[in-house]
Amino acid sequence: MFKNLIQLENLYTKLNKKENFSNASFVKGKYDFYHYCCDGYNDVGFGCGYRTTQTICSWIKNQNIAMNQKYGTNIPIIQEPSILEIQKILVDCGDKPSNFIGSKEWIGCFESCIVIDYLYDVPCKIVHCDAGSLEKHIPQILDHFENFSSPSMMGGNLDSSSKGIIGIGCNYSQTKYNILVADPHCTFVQDELDLINDDWISWRSIDSFEQQSFYNFCLPQKKTLEV
Repeated sequence: MFKNLIQLENLYTKLNKKENFSNASFVKGKYDFYHYCCDGYNDVGFGCGYRTTQTICSWIKNQNIAMNQKYGTNIPIIQEPSILEIQKILVDCGDKPSNFIGSKEWIGCFESCIVIDYLYDVPCKIVHCDAGSLEKHIPQILDHFENFSSPSMMGGNLDSSSKGIIGIGCNYSQTKYNILVADPHCTFVQDELDLINDDWISWRSIDSFEQQSFYNFCLPQKKTLEV
């Protein structure tokens, strides 16, 4: 199956807008950025959670490849699941009814956790932020990137668009946080420049998120090999 994927690594160094942070941490390691229609499957309008899950799976797969190469281990290399395969996993695990397969029902952080654990034996931590409390939880997300450096997923109720989180930064006064978002809602993108110039990957201040929405984060508990 044809895939229009863009491999990312250290993308934060290439962003047009250079933020002056006192503390920042990012995803380390290679991964493919999944987005709407990237594999020929039309998921416009419902597929953002699936695509961000696939992006996380790509990172885990590449970490396992790197571990096998570096340490001579024999970790099975499992490819990223398709949308239909994700739906089947959730049905097989008892999370969804059988008619979920082939539907246009979206998934969120909880379902992403199930799929990642099922395929890669990687547990995920869910961080729930009540409406208006997002900023209070950001240090915990920053700690995730400092200790694991794996991509995460973010979604809410009023802001139901799932998005990848690939970095966190704070200013020198430690009072303003920014989130580096990888937005999968794009379709025709060719390279990193498209993602950057069209703001599909960009810094967002905490104030720009929906203050009346709760948010969840899915944080894969797998550490990068890179330091």
